[in-house]
Amino acid sequence: MRNTGPTTVRKLHPLFGAEVLGIDITRPLSPREFGPIRAAFEEHSVLLFRDQHMTDETQVQFSECFGPLETTGGANPAAGTKFQRQSNLDIMTGEPIPPDDMRMIYQKANYFWHSDSSFKRIPSLCSILTARVCPPEGGNTEFLSMRAAWNALPPALQATIHPLIAEHSLQYSRDRVQKGILSAKAIAELPPVKQRLFQDNPVNGRRALYIGAHAGYGWSDLDWTVGATTVNDNGSGWLGGVQIGYNWQWNCAVFGFEADWSWTNLRASDTFTDGDGGTEDAITVESRLRWFGTVRAKTGVVVGNTMLYVTGGLAYARFDRTLTVFEDAPATAVSFSSDRTRWGWTAGVGSEWAFSSNWSLKSEFLYMRFVSGDTTVTGVTVNGVNFGVPGRTYAFTNQDEAWITRIGLNYRFGPGLR
Repeated sequence: MRNTGPTTVRKLHPLFGAEVLGIDITRPLSPREFGPIRAAFEEHSVLLFRDQHMTDETQVQFSECFGPLETTGGANPAAGTKFQRQSNLDIMTGEPIPPDDMRMIYQKANYFWHSDSSFKRIPSLCSILTARVCPPEGGNTEFLSMRAAWNALPPALQATIHPLIAEHSLQYSRDRVQKGILSAKAIAELPPVKQRLFQDNPVNGRRALYIGAHAGYGWSDLDWTVGATTVNDNGSGWLGGVQIGYNWQWNCAVFGFEADWSWTNLRASDTFTDGDGGTEDAITVESRLRWFGTVRAKTGVVVGNTMLYVTGGLAYARFDRTLTVFEDAPATAVSFSSDRTRWGWTAGVGSEWAFSSNWSLKSEFLYMRFVSGDTTVTGVTVNGVNFGVPGRTYAFTNQDEAWITRIGLNYRFGPGLR
């Protein structure tokens, strides 16, 4: 195909994604030819080019139109090149990699939603993915628009997110598959970095959430009981929210109540294996605390401008549960998920320092424990592989608890601490 006609762009989805037609990107492109492609990328985020018979050399040539290319780190089979190899074939021999090989286990982290290279100090602008050989079914690469996700958030939640920072770590995302899978050299090459939770497109100013599998404060503990197996996970995440309350002071004693609501990404996950004819199939269990709230009584004492208090009461939270089974032979994955609001109790301690008659800074530690419950899934068949007995219902019992530490700024209506 020669680049003789006009380049056209066809939208694939109302929110993002477009197909580019009428151009051969395996040939060198002039700035005039590449201009519409770059404009379409800024507008639609994901571009599809069909029937482009790429080689390594032509893919590098096209990719360099977007800017300097990264050099792949030591954890990938293509270390030291401009490519990230994601394949079940050995790069040297072309033979299939055994399912229990650490290289295949490492690649299972790509099943998680992620933003490429977010764990690097300078993240990548984009990724150029070519499918050289396509299987007749499966193997899909899925995309979502964090720009659309940002636009869908309520303004109050956008304001909560705006000042927040998340730590992105390759080690964190790989440990979700199997702890210790990264070598000490790979960890040293890519230490954790901090990124804002959104990015603004410098060309058109459009804002997008910037989170993914590498981003990951509160602590949590999760117990899953799967048959006779109990899996215990610990996790962490950030949070932000609002609160309202009332205090009544008598001499140096203070009594009051408080209600609060927080949005969080706090989650716990772990992976265990289930023997299957000599192979080890990975099962990942995960619980995400989407948001939580409390309604609490508190009592304390005032010393100078500082109030020290204990607090306790009702807690409620929204949990998302996911159970993902990775079958090695053939390579197949299936996820079962549910979401539910759970109730529980909370207790904690805190302090509040009044730096003016109406303004105070608050620090608080809370422990929350929620009632245990069952998550039920139904066995299915995917790609000819049975995950459980098709049609049979399985129950997984979960118990959640969380430890929350936070700071806040309060405005007090009426007289301050006395």
